[in-house]
Amino acid sequence: MFEKIISENNKTRIDLITAEGLYNFCITNNLGIGMTRNWGIKHFSVIIKALLPNENILLPFIGLYDYSGSTKHEGYYAFAITNKRIIIGQGKMIGQNLQTVELNNINDITLKTSTLSGNIIIDTYKETISIGLSSTYAENVYEKIQETINELKKTNTTQGNYKNDIVSELKQYKELLDLEIITQEEFDKKKKELLNL
Repeated sequence: MFEKIISENNKTRIDLITAEGLYNFCITNNLGIGMTRNWGIKHFSVIIKALLPNENILLPFIGLYDYSGSTKHEGYYAFAITNKRIIIGQGKMIGQNLQTVELNNINDITLKTSTLSGNIIIDTYKETISIGLSSTYAENVYEKIQETINELKKTNTTQGNYKNDIVSELKQYKELLDLEIITQEEFDKKKKELLNL
């Protein structure tokens, strides 16, 4: 389902699999701004390099990291919600900053806004991550984060329920086998069907 998000805008396909594509997606979809194109691509390159096998970016955005005021922050960073975690990256002249947050470690995500700015706060078991954006982008980014996280929760719950159903059904067939109501061959056949072997 989350193989990749593709935006159709002015007949241009922007795949979220390259640093340039991620940056363009943010600009096109009002998901933050503030850094130059070259720095944006450099920051998103950190995220691309950090991806694990079978990890797909669902939502990229741009913001000020560790934000507590217009002059109190760590600078612009690239952010990406994947099907597994949140990746936070900043390319530097020499080196990089990289942080990840597992999705199941997130307690809450809140939004605080004022006339000029917005602050998205991601509360985790270990720390609080504060992301600053202009008020123009803050509400849009917050809404997209909520939609993405909720969709992931639904997908994971559905997959979890499906696996539980299979386990439950296998247990029932095992009981039938133990009671000698079905044969070992019948049990093996049903097991293969359920596990798609």
